[in-house]
Amino acid sequence: MKELLKRMLKDPAVERAKREEALLRWCDIDEEDVAFSRRLLFSEGGGDRIRWLLCRFSHPFGGVFTVLRMADMLQTYGFASKIVIYDDPAFDISPQWERISQYFPNLRKEDFFAFSGDWDALPGADIAVATFWPSAYHLLRMRDVTKKVLLVQDFEPAFYPAGTEYALAENALRMPFSRLFNTPGLLAYVERIYPVPGKSAYFTPACDERYAFCEKELRPPYRVLFYARPDAPRNAFSLCVAFAKALKRKYREGVELVCAGGSLSEGEKALFEGCCDFAGVVPYENLPDFYASFHFVVSFMLTKHPSYLPFEAMACGCVPIVNDNEANLWLLKDGENCLMAQAAVTPLMKAFERGLDPELYREIAAEGCRTVRATNWEGEMAKIAAFFRNL
Repeated sequence: MKELLKRMLKDPAVERAKREEALLRWCDIDEEDVAFSRRLLFSEGGGDRIRWLLCRFSHPFGGVFTVLRMADMLQTYGFASKIVIYDDPAFDISPQWERISQYFPNLRKEDFFAFSGDWDALPGADIAVATFWPSAYHLLRMRDVTKKVLLVQDFEPAFYPAGTEYALAENALRMPFSRLFNTPGLLAYVERIYPVPGKSAYFTPACDERYAFCEKELRPPYRVLFYARPDAPRNAFSLCVAFAKALKRKYREGVELVCAGGSLSEGEKALFEGCCDFAGVVPYENLPDFYASFHFVVSFMLTKHPSYLPFEAMACGCVPIVNDNEANLWLLKDGENCLMAQAAVTPLMKAFERGLDPELYREIAAEGCRTVRATNWEGEMAKIAAFFRNL
């Protein structure tokens, strides 16, 4: 019996079932909570105190960085932000505070709270915002706010195979909240499939001015950056491996390949068979110079958001190589501001070969920078502030 239990504990299916069972215990839906939240959609309310429900983090990037950016910049529009870490009662911002205070000067250390399970201990708020699908279940139960908002930064059900976690993430998109979307493409996709009666708006991601355009001479060795995140299936890690090896086989010393974006194990690095160097997670403050050293940036995204990497790469004069994705065509245009191909090695190799035309390369790099500079965070934050004011 002991040996059987040991085997069961190591069985991935058993581990997944245990994790999902734990999720199901608190990702439940009470019809009274649904009815209360629906009434808030049509009632008077709102205010200037916002409670952000954020998952624990050790390095603010991507969606977490966007939440903190909004909490910080909305202070200048008269909103007071409190950030509640909903999934770690022992969370302490102190080890990260030097970096956080540098990035987000309007936030204070006392603006961060770790949720202990005591609803009465939460900081007072008029508006509460769920920022990732598990936090939507917390938001659904809240009775001390007058408006509820779901911040949608990707099609999160697709983070999982079809199954329990997919269904739980999908439930969040059906909850009666107003919704703020990160990109117009994401709004169009979700609103078509999961309409709710609340107000909806979108913002367009932008780049800080520190991401400066760097014109590059296109000559070998061509430097290619791969966004390689084995723990995020939506970034197609295996396709990164196959494409990188194909490039190295054909161009040999004519290409220099680097993987970044995630911490790879020795086994994951070995999959590249020596064709890549590895930069790991590059600190936020080093990203502009890092991007500027590459000709091409390979960024695959199989969900409904382009990710921030193409924005940042285009701002620095790199040419993105991306997979075709209908939800991202509002931004990415093949042969104009990027090189786009089907998610397979041969089409990607052909896209890379097209990019070696010096004139086309210069045109794409210049148009990519123009695309990104058409928006800025100040303008987008004004739209976001108006959304919260008009709830």
